[in-house]
Amino acid sequence: MIKSLKCPNIYLVFCLLFASISCSEYKSEQSQSVNYEELNVIKIDKVSKKMISIDSLIVPGSINFIPLETTTNSSFGSVSKIFLTDSSYVIFDAQLESVYQFNKKGGYIRKIGEEGKGALEYTMIKTLSLNKSEGTLDILDVSKRLIKYDVSTGKALHERKLDFDNFTVDEYFAIDNNKFIVYNNFRLDMSKPQDTLYRLRYLNNDITIYQGLPYEFNLEKKIHPHRTRHSIYSYQGNTHFFEPFNSLVYLLNEDGIEVKYEIKYELTEEISTQEKVKNLLNGSQDLNRQYLGKVMETEKFLFLEFSEALKGQSVRFRRYALYDKENEKCLGNSIYSYFIVELGLEVFLHQLSDQLFVAAVPADVIVKYQTAYNDALSEDEISPLIQEVINLKIDVADNPVLILMKLN
Repeated sequence: MIKSLKCPNIYLVFCLLFASISCSEYKSEQSQSVNYEELNVIKIDKVSKKMISIDSLIVPGSINFIPLETTTNSSFGSVSKIFLTDSSYVIFDAQLESVYQFNKKGGYIRKIGEEGKGALEYTMIKTLSLNKSEGTLDILDVSKRLIKYDVSTGKALHERKLDFDNFTVDEYFAIDNNKFIVYNNFRLDMSKPQDTLYRLRYLNNDITIYQGLPYEFNLEKKIHPHRTRHSIYSYQGNTHFFEPFNSLVYLLNEDGIEVKYEIKYELTEEISTQEKVKNLLNGSQDLNRQYLGKVMETEKFLFLEFSEALKGQSVRFRRYALYDKENEKCLGNSIYSYFIVELGLEVFLHQLSDQLFVAAVPADVIVKYQTAYNDALSEDEISPLIQEVINLKIDVADNPVLILMKLN
């Protein structure tokens, strides 16, 4: 083929060099096939307990209460995501499109980043990730701009655009130094070649090491599956990934993609994974549907949050499950969140590290319990833990209280 080109020798050398580079780039972007055989099945079935007690799972004496300081600059509405740095908590409020930083005692430090259209300003936060190896908070906005902020100073360092052919970056996750993962949950152009229609890319220094999870179904419409801000997480130094609609948890590394868990719910009908995903992406209401919202794990346990829509219904009900990995048994599956029995307090967990978990409880809920304890309990019934709640100086309009706990 090259011999047929009528070109000078130097041009021939250039052609060969270009062909070599193209071949190398193609090899680096080959798709990763996933082995779906011999899956580790996590069966989430019904259990008798309505509330999941985590008292027995918590390291005794490890619960700490941290009221987040409320100022005119730090007042926020909701806790969408929490990151733990060496000296602070970084909290994302999706309601106000803002990121706040507090020290380990709850004192307000600063707001990180500004919303706007100027340089180093974001326009609607799409996703964000704590890059521990670089000491930065990486914010990706809807215009595909990735802005890096120094978490020790809050200063915006630089920005760049993450732009790929037929690939929207809906999720970004920093792994280590220049390694990162991007996820695409929107199929832009159905007429494009199949090998450009992947949902996931693993990159190093902006070079695609591999891409995987292709859009397998030839549907004559754009696909926009469900997504969550918690679909990529780190545990034991490894990167994990899941999608809400197919109940598979993947292990991602530089060598490729492995399926770590397949989560099966009691009401799930026995159909193939391929058929299930196809029905969900089509919005079919002909089967019971579960959407995975959060996966958290320790050495012994899996904590799951998922929503459930019964056949023919569009309304989804949120549920929580606790699974014992050692004994392969579901310990709880209910509409109630994880429950600290001694406090009588229902909490919504976030995982900060392999053992450290945190719940962000609204101030008005804490005040309600303070009143209930004072009115209903005698002096003898007030334990040291309950006394800590009573002693919290907080008003209903204040920021949430963080409840930290270590799990065995």
